[in-house]
Amino acid sequence: MPCRWKAVDGLVRALGALRAESFALEHEHPEAPVLEEAARTIGDAAHAIGATLDAPEDEDRLLDACEAIVTARARLHALRDAPVRSRELLGPDPERRRLAAIQLLAQIGGLAKSG
Repeated sequence: MPCRWKAVDGLVRALGALRAESFALEHEHPEAPVLEEAARTIGDAAHAIGATLDAPEDEDRLLDACEAIVTARARLHALRDAPVRSRELLGPDPERRRLAAIQLLAQIGGLAKSG
């Protein structure tokens, strides 16, 4: 696989892991609102990843997709761990969420090597 697609591949794998988490959630919390929120969360992450497909080297798009993955993980964990209202499912504060997204992007090999 060409190097420019490595990050996108990592994002797709992360999306697959989220989907696997949502399957487990379906068994633990089969209530319709929980399942709808999980589906919406996965959809948001998939949409962000889709935006990277026509520009796999665009670090801003990759970072946005990583942030969507981080947010989705936080939402799924909140759904799994406790019955909470949707407004409480926003995950960590924006600064922490962005830092986690940067770490994920570095993990999947999407950050350009500097100097």
